[in-house]
Amino acid sequence: MRFTAIDTSAWEELKKSIEELALCMLEHFRTKSEIPDLLHNGDVCRILNISKRTLQHYRDTSVLPFIQIGHKCYYKREGCGSTPRKVQPKNTMTMEHEIVNKETPEMKELISGIKEVSKRIREIG
Repeated sequence: MRFTAIDTSAWEELKKSIEELALCMLEHFRTKSEIPDLLHNGDVCRILNISKRTLQHYRDTSVLPFIQIGHKCYYKREGCGSTPRKVQPKNTMTMEHEIVNKETPEMKELISGIKEVSKRIREIG
């Protein structure tokens, strides 16, 4: 397996650019919905990496808020990030790596591309 380590300053600049793009896209393309984004049991189990029995325990102990419609339980997406459980990686491997900082051509191109998309979206709106 291969991974790339990004210099902290490059990561912060990339993260800032992506956040700006996300906000820009939300401003221009988000539809206002009165129905909350609800998840089924299986979706929540996959997101939190827990078993159905653990999910049941979370419901019983009010760790995870839910809505019951008929015999089915639904969970608000934003509520699924608040459980105390920490997910640990399941395995480790030896990996090749490379270091990328914001001065590399690839990083400069990526950041400028994200900024260009944000600029064009703002021009459209």
